[in-house]
Amino acid sequence: MRIYYPVLARELEEGNLAPRPAYCVDASSSLRGEDLELAEDDARDLAALDSLALLRDEQGALSRCIIAADIEGISVAHFDGEVAQTQPCAPVESHIAAYFIDHPDASEKVRAVLDAQTQDEADEAVARLWDESMEWYAPEEREDVIRILRQMH
Repeated sequence: MRIYYPVLARELEEGNLAPRPAYCVDASSSLRGEDLELAEDDARDLAALDSLALLRDEQGALSRCIIAADIEGISVAHFDGEVAQTQPCAPVESHIAAYFIDHPDASEKVRAVLDAQTQDEADEAVARLWDESMEWYAPEEREDVIRILRQMH
């Protein structure tokens, strides 16, 4: 099952991923094709929101950070629509399928989310940030991802 795990740049650099819930398409779903892709996008978006919450609590690279990993046998609970939330987990390197981070140009939009003082400000800042697509990196590009994130402090 493909999970989307929110992560901090520091954790990625240290190679020390803390167990936390991730998101996936509900295994009981019979989605295929474009519908499955949309549900995976929803799971990734929820992980991106969680990555912003993590970043708010600890200063770091101004980027949403997500690991996509393939993990079997993990317990999940229905979350919303076709998306499920996993029990706390920490993907191991051999199961990582991709990294998703923001382009450095999006760092000001990430800062606006973190600096929001009201729910309305946060909602507007998140909407602007969501106009920015996250960049995809292959597992073997981990060092490149870390280098880019270091520049986004």
